[in-house]
Amino acid sequence: MNDNKLLISHSERDQSLHELQNAFVTGRINEAELEKRTSKILEARTHNDLQNILIDIVPPQPIISLSLSKTSNFAIFSGVERKGPILLPQNFKVTAVFGGYHLDLSEAKFCAPVSTINLVAILGGIEVIVPESVNVYLHPSPILGGISSKLIHESSSMPKFTLHIRALAIFGGIEVSSAKGKT
Repeated sequence: MNDNKLLISHSERDQSLHELQNAFVTGRINEAELEKRTSKILEARTHNDLQNILIDIVPPQPIISLSLSKTSNFAIFSGVERKGPILLPQNFKVTAVFGGYHLDLSEAKFCAPVSTINLVAILGGIEVIVPESVNVYLHPSPILGGISSKLIHESSSMPKFTLHIRALAIFGGIEVSSAKGKT
């Protein structure tokens, strides 16, 4: 069966609405176009319907989702690595307890113009890599732990997205760095 004929889920419809909102916020479509396409997305039934509505806004590329319905991720006595073209929800939480979590957002797509990531490292470590083009505000709260920022700010253009990172490290460590400084 052709995947384009499959019926869409609520989360896929929500993801399409987020893409449409992002196109409006970044100035690619006007308010009238936003209203028109929002109605069409709400009426859409198949993947093909959604693709036709967003064809000139969203490039056709596979997106590995962090899942809009799952906004919390854990690494307990283990390690997790997330990278690639992931979709970052507006609110996301990572907890590492006696484990490690590596989150590379250098190719991420943001669901909203302002997003928040809550990081909690308890006797564990978390590393987050962010694109240079994102405006990052780090809110550190170390308790017998360490939080480091190795951010490089790109001043040549106005950032499209803002990311608030709230970091709590208890006997653990958290590092936030820019993608340019990483290899």
